[in-house]
Amino acid sequence: MKEQLLSLVVLVGLATAASAHQRHHRHESRDIEPGVRLDFDITYLNAWGRTVSDGTGLTFYHDARSAEWGIEPPLRSMDPTVLPPQYWGTYPLYYSGQTMYYTIKITNNGHRKFKNLTVVAIQEYLSPTGQVNTRIGPDAVRDWFIPKLNGRESKTLFGSIAIPDVGESGLDQTHIQVFRSHRHNDEERQDHNERFDACSHRHGHESHSLRSRLIYENIQEGIWCPPAEQPRKP
Repeated sequence: MKEQLLSLVVLVGLATAASAHQRHHRHESRDIEPGVRLDFDITYLNAWGRTVSDGTGLTFYHDARSAEWGIEPPLRSMDPTVLPPQYWGTYPLYYSGQTMYYTIKITNNGHRKFKNLTVVAIQEYLSPTGQVNTRIGPDAVRDWFIPKLNGRESKTLFGSIAIPDVGESGLDQTHIQVFRSHRHNDEERQDHNERFDACSHRHGHESHSLRSRLIYENIQEGIWCPPAEQPRKP
């Protein structure tokens, strides 16, 4: 599915909980092609609460539901899973069965101009060793085509994922890839996109068409979290 560069209007009417800004570069990004200086900011929108990861495990703070029910302090639940210290922190919380919306800001920090970029975001279950992991359901992949990105220029992309009702808690990772394509007209672009879709579903993070080159990758560009289930009203 192709996501376009949409306006913020499409996000009106979502849950009223605060947006959560994430910039957790847990593992080094790979600027695979010389001269590539890309930077990413991911904002996970309208989080329903917070997940705190520390030496006691994962604590889920159900802020939005608690505010809706007039409960103070917020309801919380726990998962005893203790992750490595590099993953200790606070992350935006969403519930299985709901849709998570997010933005990705891509910035070209170099002077080099790029043409025909395809940005791919893959939502995966967190790998504590920083590896590619299983995708979160059939709606996990989004990609965007950027015809031109000048030096020092930024663009903001809008995406979403329908979180499957899997009943599993734990952190998740947003895996970012950037491909540079060689194509010169709309017919070539449509042909590329069709083949890119087919490849991405078959081959996962290594997929791209024969005319595309992977120039950037960060497996854990951002981190977020769904708990196993929503809280029940007391």
